[in-house]
Amino acid sequence: MKKITIGLFCFLFLGMTGCIKDTPISSIQIPLTGEKVAVLCEGNYMWNNAQLDMYYPDSNVVHSNVFEQVNGKPLGDVLQSGFFDGQYLWLSVNNTGKLVKISPKTFKEVKSKIGFKSPRYLAQYNGNLWITDILANKIIRCDTQNLNTLSEVPCLPNKSGLRAGWSEEIVVWDNHIFAALYDGFLMKINPLNNQTNYIKVDTGAQHLAIDKLNRLWVASSVNGKASLTMFKSNDTLPQFIIHFPMASSIQKLKLNPNKDKIYFILNGTLKSLDINASNYSDIVSIPLTKSPKNMYTLGIHPRSGNIYIGDAKDYISNGEVFIFKTDGSWVSSFSTGIIPTDFVFITD
Repeated sequence: MKKITIGLFCFLFLGMTGCIKDTPISSIQIPLTGEKVAVLCEGNYMWNNAQLDMYYPDSNVVHSNVFEQVNGKPLGDVLQSGFFDGQYLWLSVNNTGKLVKISPKTFKEVKSKIGFKSPRYLAQYNGNLWITDILANKIIRCDTQNLNTLSEVPCLPNKSGLRAGWSEEIVVWDNHIFAALYDGFLMKINPLNNQTNYIKVDTGAQHLAIDKLNRLWVASSVNGKASLTMFKSNDTLPQFIIHFPMASSIQKLKLNPNKDKIYFILNGTLKSLDINASNYSDIVSIPLTKSPKNMYTLGIHPRSGNIYIGDAKDYISNGEVFIFKTDGSWVSSFSTGIIPTDFVFITD
């Protein structure tokens, strides 16, 4: 559909049809107020075409490639993840080895630092950033002002070789730092003295979520095997494990606003699970009224509960975001940069 032919239609029926207005940021006055959804687009490995898009749910407006347009330079190579700390938007640019601190109101870069090996995910605790990395075999702690390294905590001592100590998502749980190690461990770090402990989980541990009962969920998948594991606070043995059939992969692990239901993508299908469930048969498949071609990433709006799905398509074309209600009914869609990989929900 071309803008010239549907522009009037979208103007008249915007709320009902889900048409999205894609506006170049240079043609409007910024900042726009209201909620924003940052769409993080990886781009292609080694192409330096990572992209940050910004969607405004209240006005149904999308601004494409906002970082590059505002700052006059590319964001980098492979935008991996991000989070909003209430004041700044933080981004991890994997292959560039860079962290970026951005004003979510102006999209201007406040601070950045290059020099990390291959940063993946970020967490913040007591004014410090904790950073995972797939190549460094260590968790890195930085200050948030200048991004100076304050400490480095080895992931798996005596490990060597490519991806040894590969670390993925990281969270703060019970005043400790927990990182998922792809080798098959949860790494627990005491932020006061960097003392570490390890909890065994399935190999391929990647995604973490903390539910309303303060229990930690771990999603693991590797070599066609996948599982969901749940831990109670201070436990070293899981409360239960759900194993999935062969040829399984889990992408993302997200909670609804009440944090009593978990959503994830399993083998390209959207699934949900009540946090009080404990069996494979309790997993629910959510029928979607529109079908993304390549369901790659997932986000849940923290207020509306709407489901955001990133469609990577063929990995070289522009991607697409689909927004659904919790029953799977379509709300709207819009085009993105290449390989939408994560969502950050920003509120004023």
